Amino acid sequence: VESNNAFHLAVAEAARSTRLVKMIADYRAYFLDPHVLRRYDRAAMLRSHEQHEAIVTALRAGDGEAAEQLVRTHFQEAMAMALDQPTA
Repeated sequence: VESNNAFHLAVAEAARSTRLVKMIADYRAYFLDPHVLRRYDRAAMLRSHEQHEAIVTALRAGDGEAAEQLVRTHFQEAMAMALDQPTA
């Protein structure tokens, strides 16, 4: 949970977007709810971590389009997990 928080805040701060920082803080309260967290098994946590690494790789490469798509996929999967829905 700690590294997840650090990742999201680091990305938002690197973007220099106060709007993004606030949005991530607001979403974090929802996604870190105990009812949501207990849906994450080891495989789901690993998948999230791998998505974070891919996002960082795209950002470091300056590939904004890839980073955007990776973030969208990450968010969609996180929402599906939070809503207890299967992902595609």
